[in-house]
Amino acid sequence: MAEARDEILTRAEISLQATLAVTRAKAALGIAQLYLCDIRIRAPGAGLSLSRNAENGDVATFVFETARDKEMMIEATLPDPDLQKLRPGAPATVRLSSNRVLGGCVDTIGGHIDPETRLAMVRISIEKNLVIAGSFVTAEIWGGPDGGDECPAARASGRPLAALPGGWRRQTVRLWCVA
Repeated sequence: MAEARDEILTRAEISLQATLAVTRAKAALGIAQLYLCDIRIRAPGAGLSLSRNAENGDVATFVFETARDKEMMIEATLPDPDLQKLRPGAPATVRLSSNRVLGGCVDTIGGHIDPETRLAMVRISIEKNLVIAGSFVTAEIWGGPDGGDECPAARASGRPLAALPGGWRRQTVRLWCVA
């Protein structure tokens, strides 16, 4: 009889705890819904919305993918020996599949090398609206005698980049999948 009474008390406690948990969850949901009314999603800058990646009720996802209005980045992967010859600001020539040639500059060089592929990410900035996002291109990056200095013609879009006397030499680096 004592065991039956203890079991009834235990069930009552479990039921009370479950009811309390449901009440707390409903209160948290109500607060979250109040905050949701105040949320505004804004892009970090003016640009074109490339995709919508969220639906009502989604949690912790990218909502939109945007492209900035004035500039685009080409992402390239290069092997370590080629990285040693590059510096941010090094000029690049980008060739589209239509054989159109654009000027650009190395913007950033990845901070780490992928242990599996032994490649690192390099970003080349070019003028926006000259390439469709997601296109495949090839590029040549020019390195100086010390591995590169400031880009002599940072935004020479559509024109070949000039070599500076005693400074720049053309150097082709291997470029794989570029997005």
